[in-house]
Amino acid sequence: MDKKDKDKLKLIHKVTLKKFMSKKTKSQVSAAVAAAAASSTPSLQTSPSSMQLLSSKEQKKLRKLAKKKEKLMLKQQKKSGGVGSTGGSYSTPSSLSSLGKSSSTDDYDDDDDDDDDDTSSFFDDDDDDDDDENSGDETPYSPTSSDLSKTLTPKELYNNVVEKQRSIFNTPVHFTPLLEALKVAQEDQHHLLFIVHCVEWNQLCRNMINSIENLLSNDRQCLYFFINQTSAEFKKEYPGELTGVPHTSVYYRQKPFKINRDSPTYDWPQEEKIRSYLNPLQLEELYKTCKESINHYHPDQNFEITLDF
Repeated sequence: MDKKDKDKLKLIHKVTLKKFMSKKTKSQVSAAVAAAAASSTPSLQTSPSSMQLLSSKEQKKLRKLAKKKEKLMLKQQKKSGGVGSTGGSYSTPSSLSSLGKSSSTDDYDDDDDDDDDDTSSFFDDDDDDDDDENSGDETPYSPTSSDLSKTLTPKELYNNVVEKQRSIFNTPVHFTPLLEALKVAQEDQHHLLFIVHCVEWNQLCRNMINSIENLLSNDRQCLYFFINQTSAEFKKEYPGELTGVPHTSVYYRQKPFKINRDSPTYDWPQEEKIRSYLNPLQLEELYKTCKESINHYHPDQNFEITLDF
């Protein structure tokens, strides 16, 4: 493509760009294109008044669109056999608009040719600025727990869980040796005793321990003991007890309370233990029921209570 043909092609793009900026009618654009084609020495200058009508962001988008249209035209002409030295076929405004529509799906060649140097000042495309302007519309990617778990080994996952549990349970549980707690239960004559078999690494056990401390710590008539289910002493005394499930026993004057649980959820036989987790409301009901029972204490009677949970 010689210099004359290229100048004409650039002028056509210039007129098309002016149409987009000034929103001229199709008849005005056709007349402008015809006048431009008749001229042999077009001038590639952009009207300052037209450019001032648009914001800097819109101007960048227009320059980028014009550059892509020009490259697409050159690519289409190369595929069709090129343009002769003395003449050639040029696209009409309607064909240019169709090329502009297809530009969103075509694969553009972004390699700059030496012939584009004289128009680089007008068709300057700052991709970095466009990326910065559009970066606000994108949500930054942050890896989820499932993404992290795919890259961790089972041992690493286990260590992470353990460390997380340790960070949650900073305050250690004050466990009492089993034999010491049983000795107090057999000798004490004045206190209502709560003995709870539990562990410190279970969240539900931790919640129950905190609830018991909050409920009973201010009552001078009550004592409570936490027994570690993982200790060797406990496993020897209660080999069949399930570790991690709390067992709660209540004593008064060397006698254990016989506990009946009668509710839509539980219908268990009478036992001396409650084998389950107890929430704060259930613990409060157990505490009040036992307190009422000892107010009617008779040495010849056993303590029996019925719970509806």
